[in-house]
Amino acid sequence: MGDQQPNRSSALLKLFRRLIHRMDVEKHAMSTDDLAALVAEAENLSKRIALPGTEKKNLDRWQRRLQALREVEESVSVGDLPEDEPMAEGRLSRSQVLQLASAIRTLLQQTAGGQSLTTWGELRRRLGESVLPHLHPDDQGEVLVAVDRDAPANETLLSSLIVVGDGEIHPLYRHVAFSLGRDTPFSDAALRSEWTVDVLRLRALWKHR
Repeated sequence: MGDQQPNRSSALLKLFRRLIHRMDVEKHAMSTDDLAALVAEAENLSKRIALPGTEKKNLDRWQRRLQALREVEESVSVGDLPEDEPMAEGRLSRSQVLQLASAIRTLLQQTAGGQSLTTWGELRRRLGESVLPHLHPDDQGEVLVAVDRDAPANETLLSSLIVVGDGEIHPLYRHVAFSLGRDTPFSDAALRSEWTVDVLRLRALWKHR
């Protein structure tokens, strides 16, 4: 009987690690609801076994990612879009995401070199609506993640130059950074301060390129 409990804990820990691995592998393909279900399952397992420090950090990482995704969905919901920003009926294919990301990356590099900020509306004006239609918020997030996927770890994300309103941080900033493994502050105030510094660094980096 004495060996059953350690064996059971070992099996549960393996199951926990498989859940974390699945989230790592499928993170760009999962819906928020799918991720929430996996996080909930991992949380339940964490209550039944003593997690090593690394596994606790992995669970915390995915809990924060889920929270960030939910905040993005609340901030960039259909009801929040202006009347002149209709939702596209179809979602983008992976190839369309990559094509748009390439075009937008070029424009953002030009924006950085010009020491400016931009908006989705301005990008649409420059590319033409036939190239950049009004996107579903989830597609916006996927495109921006693709824009910065190959950015060096020590370099600011180009997508930080996309703003809303009167030069305010875009709701997708946290989502993109987190999706690419960048650490982000928990509070909105700290996040905005970090974003401001990121924009200044990006302008300095591209000033003489």
